[in-house]
This record gives sequence, structure tokens and C-alpha cells, in this order.
Amino acid sequence: MFLCPNCGSAMSWDAAARKFRCPSCGTETDDAEGDGIVSELPFTPEMIERAKRDWGAGRVTLRCESCGAEISVAESETSVECPYCGSPHVLTERQEAGIPPEGIIPFAVDENGAKSIFHRWVGKRFWAPRALKRLYQGLKLRALYAPYWTYDAATDTQWRAEGGEAYYVTVGSGKNRHQERRVRWHPIRGRWQRSFDDVLVNADRSRSELFGRIDNYDTREAKPYAPAYLSGVGAQHYTVPPDEGFERAKSEMQTVIEQDITRSILTRYDEVSGLSTVTSYMDVHFKQLLVPVWTTGFVYKDKQYGCMINGETGSIFGEYPKSGAKIGTAIAIGVALLAGLVWLLYRSGALG
Repeated sequence: MFLCPNCGSAMSWDAAARKFRCPSCGTETDDAEGDGIVSELPFTPEMIERAKRDWGAGRVTLRCESCGAEISVAESETSVECPYCGSPHVLTERQEAGIPPEGIIPFAVDENGAKSIFHRWVGKRFWAPRALKRLYQGLKLRALYAPYWTYDAATDTQWRAEGGEAYYVTVGSGKNRHQERRVRWHPIRGRWQRSFDDVLVNADRSRSELFGRIDNYDTREAKPYAPAYLSGVGAQHYTVPPDEGFERAKSEMQTVIEQDITRSILTRYDEVSGLSTVTSYMDVHFKQLLVPVWTTGFVYKDKQYGCMINGETGSIFGEYPKSGAKIGTAIAIGVALLAGLVWLLYRSGALG
């Protein structure tokens, strides 16, 4: 716990004030006893395989027996509710917490704000079954810090391609005389250098699709990690190791590099074909960053669904079942309208 310097009560993060606040005496502070900087770690085999360390304040990791999520909790807890699926489970296997976070983006959306966002989202799910909408009203939103890796790298790319120069020729004669576009191809090559900073990679193997829809986090808002931020809030343990995460980061960097090279070529040529690249990655650094998420989950007809809200920006994405009855009714109405239109056209003589 992070204790109030004035009265000794447990303080917690106030998303609205963007500070720690004491519920007893109202004292506010933004000092979380961190080290003042968000550190980057060198991406070396020694660092990746280094001895496991605790996250601070005695934390351990458990696995949800229902959905497989790995959650970091205080060492003193003997049971906990999974923030993703809501199922209770007991700490049967204690693990070390692994590489600790270097940074954390605190919540900017509080519980009331998250509820408003969630209820608006629910109200727009037209295809959801009516029973599901009633179920939504009783769902509990849970605050969670989710793990991401961030990667920095300097890149040097050697590339080859063909640049296309468009020209036009006149073909045919008489009424068939016209211009045809043709392309004259030239072999080209070059070198492209670019640096990347804080390429975000979700470190939860099982929920990458959900996180991919809401992960517009601003890493410039990150603060040095301190256990105080996790007071009263769950944190998920990473399931994607840092070396696997870097392979994903390289894929994202490569996409950007190829887009840059293509744009550069198109300043001199009209088309690009056959681009191939060989990229070297240098001065690579990484860190674990915890990001804020409001999450909920439910089971409907034996299938699990989830919904997530970005705790910094309020972006929301969720999975939900579609009502077969509503879809069937919509199809029937569409068929009836089409049949009616055909009948009217037939009566008017438009269809002969």
C-alpha cells in the first residue's frame, strides 16, 4: 500500500485529478516514490535471460483457471477475481513476477467515465440479443494494468526495386485511335536509415486482437513505475517474452520502412514494383510498460466474450453475440421489400 504522509491511510490513484489521493483526509500528491525516470533496458541475451526479479511490494503471479490470464497480485492475497472473465480462483501456483515494469501510464478515465462509455457502447449494439443487453446492465467493470513491451532501434536498410516511368503511345486508327499508357521499368537500389522510438507490442498472447483495437496509448505520458500505482488495481503478467515481442516489433518497423522507401521512390518514378529489403537493427532497447484498461467479460450460451476500454483515451472495443432472430427478421424484411419493388416495376411495365 501507498500510505498517506499526513494521516497514514492507504492512498490510491485519482484518475480525474491525475494524482494520488487519500480518501480519509483528502491529501493529494503525485510523488509515487519512483526513481524519477522511465528507464530503457539494453536488448541483450543477458538482459532477456536475467534472473527473475520481484515487481516490488511483494507481488506474485497467478493463472486464471478459466481463461488462462496471468495476473500479478500482492503476495498476501490468497484468492482473487479474474479481471477478464470474472471467475474466482485460488492461488495454487505461485510464480516469480519476472522482469519488472520500467514505466506505467496511469488511469485518466475513472470508473464513472468508463461506465458511461460502456453503456453508450451497449446501447448501440443493435444486433445483440435483448437478453444480452439486460445482462450487460449487471456486468462489473474492472480496472487493470496490462503489459506492453516498447522497443527503440536504429535501422539501416539496403533495398532493391524497379521504378516505373509511365509514357503514352497512340495506337489504332480512325474511330479506334486512342492513347495507351505504358510503363518503362528501371532497376534501382538504395539505402534507407530510420530510428524508431517506443514501438508498442502487446504482451498478452491470448487477447492481442482486443488490445489491437484500443492500444492508441501515448507513451509520452508514461511515469516511472512504482508499486503505489497498483494499490487496489490488478496488473496482468506478460505472456509474450521480450525476444518474441521484438520479432513483432520488427514486423511493424519493416512495414513502416517499406512505406517510407515506396514514398521516396514515387517522388522520382510513377510506379514501384518488386521492392525487396534487408534491414539491420542496432542500438536496440526495450522496457515493460503497464497501460490502463477497464475490462469486463461474460459467458453467453457457453461462449466467452470480452470488452475493453482504454483507460487513457476512452477507446472501446468488445465482442458480442448476434441475435439470430434479429438477423432473420432483417433478411425477411429485405426480401419482402425487394419482392415488392419487383412487383411495382412489373406493374409499371418497366420489366416488360
